[in-house]
Amino acid sequence: MIALVIGILLGPTLYEIAKDSSAYVAKSGMVVDAGTGAGLGGVNVIAVGTVSMQTLMGSGSSAVLYRHVTKTDEKGLYSIPSMWTSAATRFIPFPASTRPRVSWVVTAFKFGYVIAGDESVMPSETTGAPLPKPASTTKSPTYARHLFSSEIEPIKMKAFNLSDRDKSIYYGEILTVGRSLTERYANQPIEVEMRRQVYEALAPKICALPPDTYMDWTITDFVKMPQKFLREISRRERSAFDRALATGSAPQIRARSECEAINSEAGGPP
Repeated sequence: MIALVIGILLGPTLYEIAKDSSAYVAKSGMVVDAGTGAGLGGVNVIAVGTVSMQTLMGSGSSAVLYRHVTKTDEKGLYSIPSMWTSAATRFIPFPASTRPRVSWVVTAFKFGYVIAGDESVMPSETTGAPLPKPASTTKSPTYARHLFSSEIEPIKMKAFNLSDRDKSIYYGEILTVGRSLTERYANQPIEVEMRRQVYEALAPKICALPPDTYMDWTITDFVKMPQKFLREISRRERSAFDRALATGSAPQIRARSECEAINSEAGGPP
């Protein structure tokens, strides 16, 4: 009887893990220049797996299974270890829920570059509209499956002249996929290094703007203490945040306020 109950509870879960094994197996691939096809060394490759569930009552929840960051070698090659331990710790059977849905992505970061296909969401400077999420952060790449691993199709990157606004938004999406402002991955050295690159490029430019210039973007994703940084800005721009909350738009923040926040303890480099 006990075995039957365990089978009922764990059977669907184990089936789902097997079905979604592509999310967990070891992966390898290459990052190349979209124009020349040559391998790009020193590129940060970010692999993220997530799981979502919905209860029979309609409410849903999601969790990050794993986030792994590595760098390409001088030939542009990279490898990602298997993540089966993430499957074992995250898949907890819950009879009153629907089957878990697992998704995974492999994206890449190199300052001054975008992934081919992601550039379709830019530029946005003339419209002021929010950017849609880059495809590389929402769709699993094409891959060839082997017995215990997968070979990802080459990630093609191109040098792209982004505006400062789009650098903040695009690289923010890339660097925060699968990572919240407060969770454990944020202070790993390789994570700090990526955020620092964007911070050092954008922070001086914000403080060089005329003080009353209005901005609809921030460098929150790249500072030392993101949540405290946001509080520093909102304290100075309370009315702008209230209007944004009421209208569903991005708050118009004065450059002076963001520069003051940058120069606070919270706004220092990561």
